[in-house]
This record gives sequence, C-alpha cells and structure tokens, in this order.
Amino acid sequence: MLSLKRELIGQQAMFTKPSQDSETATEVSYEISRMIAKRSRPFNDGDFVKESIVIAAKKMCPEAAKKVEKIQLNRMTIQRRIMSLSVENAPESMQLEIIDIQNDQGLRNKFNEGDLLNFYR
Repeated sequence: MLSLKRELIGQQAMFTKPSQDSETATEVSYEISRMIAKRSRPFNDGDFVKESIVIAAKKMCPEAAKKVEKIQLNRMTIQRRIMSLSVENAPESMQLEIIDIQNDQGLRNKFNEGDLLNFYR
C-alpha cells in the first residue's frame, strides 16, 4: 500500500512541476512585456531579450536553460500581454487613455491584425 502511495505522489509531482514551470514562464513573460511597454521599446525587442537570457542561462546555469526557453517573448505575445496589462498599475493620468484604447474595438482589430500601415492611418 505504501509503495502505491509513493508511486501516486511521484506521478502527481510529474504533472504539477511542468505546470509550475509554465506558470512561472508566463509570469516572466508578462513582466518583460511590462518593461518593454514602460520603456516604449518595439515589440520585437522580446526576441532579443529571450536570446540574451537563453545565452546567459546556458553559460551560467545550464540546468535552467530549458526553463528559460519556455518563456514566450515573440512580437505577437508581447503585443497581447501589453494590451492586457492592468489599468490599476498605470499612472492616473494614463488610466482613462488606456481604458479608451482597450475598449476601442476598431482600433483593437487593426492592432491585432498586425497591419501597421493601416493601424497608423
């Protein structure tokens, strides 16, 4: 009976550990997206940041490199993360502007399509 319990615990750990890693990777992705938005950097900077982190992880902490590679920082992901940032964290002077932008369905559709020429028209 004890061996069955140990086996069950081992199987459960196998499923919970990857989900914890995935949640952490998502949290890191949101934090980096927030930093990119705060500094008004292009969304493509996420790719550069990820490449840099992966290189550092492989050199300094090879066992963590696979976890770092799970961080989603491509342009479209950064774009979605920035659009979903909480209004409460923005300065008061920008909160209404953020709400207006997030609620403007036409603007959101153009933004999500990624057609920058039409977005700026």
